[in-house]
Amino acid sequence: MGMTKEVLLREVAFIRSVLTKNADLLPLAVCHNDLNCFNILANKIRHPMSESPSEAASSSPSLTDAELFDEYRLIDFEYSGWGHVYFDIGNHFNEFAGVDVTSDFSLSFPDDAFIERWLRKYFGALQRDIDSIGAVSSSSSSGGNCGENGGAVKKDEILTWLSLPSTKAIPTTDEEYAKAVQLTKFFSLVSHFMWSVWSVIQATPVSYTHLTLPTKRIV
Repeated sequence: MGMTKEVLLREVAFIRSVLTKNADLLPLAVCHNDLNCFNILANKIRHPMSESPSEAASSSPSLTDAELFDEYRLIDFEYSGWGHVYFDIGNHFNEFAGVDVTSDFSLSFPDDAFIERWLRKYFGALQRDIDSIGAVSSSSSSGGNCGENGGAVKKDEILTWLSLPSTKAIPTTDEEYAKAVQLTKFFSLVSHFMWSVWSVIQATPVSYTHLTLPTKRIV
């Protein structure tokens, strides 16, 4: 088929139609948009609950694996911005292939069961954050703080301020999670499309290295 202009425009039209059809199910937030292995730093650090006074006083405490946990930090926010949460997640799963442009993305992409477990962890943590925000909101409202309309501060207003999606877009039932898995896989394809176009734009007459990427992603 090849990546012609006509093909790209048809793909864009299809993506837009899916976005329009599923608008109510697509949480929006500030996204990283480039979560590959180079942009995620992992560090083993002491668990806050494991430190005893004797350990704190020791210059080289002996810690077991159970007393250590991974702290993750994201770096390189060059492509970050307001966008679709499922794109960020789907793009991250694509990056399981690593950074070798000759990789076969289909071999490393997770199966539906893994994606659902991941989404349940993610949205579960997000819901706990939203619930804690709601508690703060109620407390603040009773103290006389005002929202944008002059009344009590509303949870959705705080979610907007903190760039968190509305609770309406967070799956809760098995059926909703099944749909979320499909949306994640759809946006993984959108990610392939986006990076393929990006690679063509990056290519120059001097270096055609970037043109290897589209042949593995969409062509």
